[in-house]
Amino acid sequence: MFDLLNKGVPVDYLFYDSYIECEDIYNQIVVKGIDRWFMSTSTLNDLSDIGMDVKITKFPNLASSYPFVQEKFGEGKRIFLWICTEYLPHLANEPRSVHAISLESYDKGQGNFVISDIPNLMGHTYDQSKIQEAFDSLDERWRSMAYICDEQYNFTEETVRLFINKFEDGFLAVSDNLSLYDKLIEMLQEHSLQMEENKKDIKSYEHALAMVAGSRYFLSKFFRITRYPGTDKLDEIVDLSCSIRNVFLKILLGGKIDIQKTTEKIKALKELETENINMIKKRINQNRSHPVNRMSSQPATIVDLKLKYEILPGNALLLKWEDILDEYIYQYQIYANNTLLGVTLQNVYEIQNVDHGREYNIKVKVRTVKGQISLCNDEITLITASRGKDHALGKPVFCSSQESNVNRKENVNDGSSKTRWSSAATNDYEWICIDLLEEVEIGRVLINWEEAYATSYTIDISNDNEIWETIVNTDSGKGGMEEHSDFGSVMCRYVKLTGVKKATLWGYSIWKLEVYTD
Repeated sequence: MFDLLNKGVPVDYLFYDSYIECEDIYNQIVVKGIDRWFMSTSTLNDLSDIGMDVKITKFPNLASSYPFVQEKFGEGKRIFLWICTEYLPHLANEPRSVHAISLESYDKGQGNFVISDIPNLMGHTYDQSKIQEAFDSLDERWRSMAYICDEQYNFTEETVRLFINKFEDGFLAVSDNLSLYDKLIEMLQEHSLQMEENKKDIKSYEHALAMVAGSRYFLSKFFRITRYPGTDKLDEIVDLSCSIRNVFLKILLGGKIDIQKTTEKIKALKELETENINMIKKRINQNRSHPVNRMSSQPATIVDLKLKYEILPGNALLLKWEDILDEYIYQYQIYANNTLLGVTLQNVYEIQNVDHGREYNIKVKVRTVKGQISLCNDEITLITASRGKDHALGKPVFCSSQESNVNRKENVNDGSSKTRWSSAATNDYEWICIDLLEEVEIGRVLINWEEAYATSYTIDISNDNEIWETIVNTDSGKGGMEEHSDFGSVMCRYVKLTGVKKATLWGYSIWKLEVYTD
């Protein structure tokens, strides 16, 4: 995948079948004991859909491969091979296993290879004797080398539709058997996790959670490149499954855990998985009932992406803009003062190490699958300045409701731009309140909405949580980053945001709620 990505191949389409059902994960890893690294994939077979192929050649030992290696390097190929980890110093601390690396070049005179072991080791020189030991010590069935034949590479709109159809056909067959999570809870509640005889089961479940996180992560990459809604649910699943997996790693290391808290996390993960499966299937059926042309021609000019920014703690800028859901976009390119900072498939990007008091001209350019960059995109010019102290940061929070234990009320002022609070979806009238713990003079309130925002809402203040004064009353909510400072300066201890009318079918959803003096 790394090699293809460097060649400009939009590899994220190849992750259309990366979703592995919980039932399969349980049966393969927990019941049968198969290591997660050897779960099957059809990705290599899918390369034929874009005119590529993987050629595999077996060798009795590394020395017999040298003519082949030099020939392929002469053709500009990267060579992939299996090795035994214990013979390469950078893998010496890993458990003994079969591992894949790539050969970049070979210097016969110096007797060394340049190898890469993605993502931790790139362009490293190894004496050929080390590679020879690592290759020759393998079981005979693993002594092979592979390279990608890409001379006939052709990526077309028809290929995109093919992968989307393959994904939809496959996911409609996904079951909702999520008993893996029930088994996790049973093990937590019925067994002493410190007992030596349970370590094998604990490790199996740790492997299973890693497979959940990995498969949902790669499906989210497919979602982003095909503009399927629901990526945020997958991101939440990945984060939560990784968090639970870390608990099991802690158990393996002899640490103590909070069983009740972990159980609640597992229940929340099962709930998210259920919502995600239902949402995706509903979306697929809607697409097939009312087909959408995902590959319509991109306009020559994109005038306004509604680019917005937010200054984060620690000298950082968070950029957000409207995603182009109706067009196929390969990537967004981020420039600051005409310097390319990076690329992203998402409609959000964080710039680190910003100098306060400096002028920045920020541009977002759009790249299509054919490599075309629009002549005119969106840009903003700003002069950064410190926002001072956020009085709401980390203070007690109260709310009328919350969607789940994942999107908790405490997320709204935890200082992270990646967590959010969501209310229940049943009512328009929902509120969230922050106790500043002391009377503070406030002059500005910032709301960073997720997609589910309020078109009508109020901001009220109080000193005793009983008598309230409305300082903001608006019927023109636009979502995104909204700032209110036209109420002058007021003294208060409590700040409450109340949603009056929803803009979507979902509940209200807020990344951050901040309160400043100036």
